[in-house]
Amino acid sequence: PVAPTPVQATTPALGAGSAAAADTAQTGVELDLSFDEDSWAEITDSRGERLFYGLGQAGRNVQLHGEPPFSTLLGNAAGVRLVLDGKPYPVPGQGRPGNRVRFAITLPEE
Repeated sequence: PVAPTPVQATTPALGAGSAAAADTAQTGVELDLSFDEDSWAEITDSRGERLFYGLGQAGRNVQLHGEPPFSTLLGNAAGVRLVLDGKPYPVPGQGRPGNRVRFAITLPEE
């Protein structure tokens, strides 16, 4: 008799993309999301790779890697802080709670 080979289960984290998303960890730029309040986020990079899609709960921090510009949709934008390659990135339309904004995250001109 042959003993069965154990299978390692893999469960992708919320907002994680395919194996291609793991490959982008070695290239591109880093985008960090900090959720101060429960907020919806959808982030896609320039190659069309979905980097995050879902509800970010208050207190959660997420690190993403991809190729800018990033297509971004935030629900309750006032509850999200962004950091692009180690530098704070301003979220447009943060003035009122519960607002939804769609914008592109681009690298700053040097």
